[in-house]
Amino acid sequence: MSTLRLFAVLTAFALSPFAIADSAADDPLKAEVIASVDAQAKALAMTMVDLYQNPDLVQAIKAEFRERKGDYVYEGIVPPGPPPLDFEQ
Repeated sequence: MSTLRLFAVLTAFALSPFAIADSAADDPLKAEVIASVDAQAKALAMTMVDLYQNPDLVQAIKAEFRERKGDYVYEGIVPPGPPPLDFEQ
């Protein structure tokens, strides 16, 4: 395992929201959730390392996204700009 990948895995584990749960032994469901969250964090961290180490893969992903997206332009339902400051309504 490369140093960068090991660092990413350890960082993901340390930043996992349930990594420092003390009562996991008392609650089997909580232990299962912790294991699931840790596995997901590690998978995400390793994916990010793979993308960081392979810029050609990033370009291929961007090209596929542009191809699938086509000409569609997303417009949100919230109008652009700051909200009106008319508090009397």
